[in-house]
Amino acid sequence: MRNAFARTITALAKDDPRIVLLSGDIGNRMFDEFKGLFPDRFYNCGVAEANMTGVAAGLALSGFRPVTYTIAPFNTYRCFEQIRLDLCYHNLPVVVAGVGGGLSYAGLGATHHSCEDIACLRALPNMTVLCPGDAVEVELLLAQAVKGPGPSYLRLGKKNEPVLHKSRPELAIGKAIVLREGADVMILNTGNTLPEAMGAAEILSGRGIGAGVASVHTVKPLDVDLLDKCFGACRLVVTMEEHGSAGGLGSAVAEWLADTRLTRAKRVRRFCGSTPASVSFRPAATRTARGSAAASPPPPRPKPSRPGWVRELRVRIGIDFDNTIVCYDRVFHLVAGEQGEIPADLPQSKEKVRDHLRSVGREPVWTAMQGYVYGQRMGDVDPFPGVLEFLRACREKGVETFIISHKTKTPYAGPPYDLHAAALGWMEAHGLFDPAGIGLPRERVFLEPTKKDKLARIAAQGCTHFIDDLPEFLAEADFPQGVTRLLFAPAGPRGADPRIIPCASWADISGRLLAGAGSLA
Repeated sequence: MRNAFARTITALAKDDPRIVLLSGDIGNRMFDEFKGLFPDRFYNCGVAEANMTGVAAGLALSGFRPVTYTIAPFNTYRCFEQIRLDLCYHNLPVVVAGVGGGLSYAGLGATHHSCEDIACLRALPNMTVLCPGDAVEVELLLAQAVKGPGPSYLRLGKKNEPVLHKSRPELAIGKAIVLREGADVMILNTGNTLPEAMGAAEILSGRGIGAGVASVHTVKPLDVDLLDKCFGACRLVVTMEEHGSAGGLGSAVAEWLADTRLTRAKRVRRFCGSTPASVSFRPAATRTARGSAAASPPPPRPKPSRPGWVRELRVRIGIDFDNTIVCYDRVFHLVAGEQGEIPADLPQSKEKVRDHLRSVGREPVWTAMQGYVYGQRMGDVDPFPGVLEFLRACREKGVETFIISHKTKTPYAGPPYDLHAAALGWMEAHGLFDPAGIGLPRERVFLEPTKKDKLARIAAQGCTHFIDDLPEFLAEADFPQGVTRLLFAPAGPRGADPRIIPCASWADISGRLLAGAGSLA
């Protein structure tokens, strides 16, 4: 980033004779080209940052566009009073450039650490706070900052940061850049942790979690339009920064939430100085936008291997029951044969039985047969291959699962079988509630009387993923926003809704959600 800064300030100075560069006794060789071209517009102010800020204020009052440059803590903390009084109170067009934001100079000790600078300068009136995510953003932000009407802080990394933008994006101060879309979680990153944010999104994507990334290069003023969009569409919003937990981007977003008083509680996470892998750990406590804690207690927190680590967002998988967990093909074919309703050569398929009966005008027989199978013959029904293994793997990995199904208490026609009791009996018989097996708590099974109730239950349980065999249900207009939709389609996908992920088997679903995930909880 610092090399991009040197190139850009030199190029800008060629076009604008008002630009003056002041250095706090660093970057002498880096600015050789600038000094050679503009010897009367470069000043090494020495180890005197407060004086350098005062000189910049005087130059700005004289019509120049000064830029001060030195290591971030020296150019912020040591001269905070001068920035406050001389620059901000007078609203002067001075760019304060701090190199080595965060822990870029970690090896040089605490004097060179800069983990409170955003908090300090964000609090000052008229100050714009800019934290580019790569060298491309440095160039674009600096070009706009030197033309701005007031003071700005440009927080730089150090060197060798990867370039994330393959082309020059349209960039404006106060408007974040979305690098990657995601329906489940949006990572709002500011500054030089952008590569870690992108890496974390890749890890989460590999686990079936739709993770987006936005470069919030401007912490002040915030891009409130983006925030409104993210909190309206995503189940989880994460802030990520190489900064202390107080006063940075996370605090700015929390303040916006408090001011807007959102009624829809969204989970918010804050990561300070994280690595991509650290985002695969769940937070020790779940807090909503209103500040309330999650009802379920977290498991013991592992000892962090570095400051700022937190644990991963909780994956909660909802699963439909009929035709998703249980397969009725064999039993419907068997019952229809026992009743003499189908030819012997009809394929063994529930849909084939239904279609045959309807084609010969036997719709009432089909309706009554459903009640009989779902009530009296549930003991003969098979689980789909791989589903019990999937549920067992979820328990081993700490992933919460819920069975949420649309099922009336009694059939629409025929004897009043207790369909709920029959379904729960099937689950009991196949070990779903066995603490030594799958260990699904009974309170996580919801047999809802209407489709509307089923949709509401998915939202109420905070599902991050839902698996169903009906594409029309997953495409419902009232389907909860931000929930990843997986279609269980062993006979092949139906329709082409881009929001729906077709899965051919439970092995496919397991591979998407659990493979290589370690503990998703």
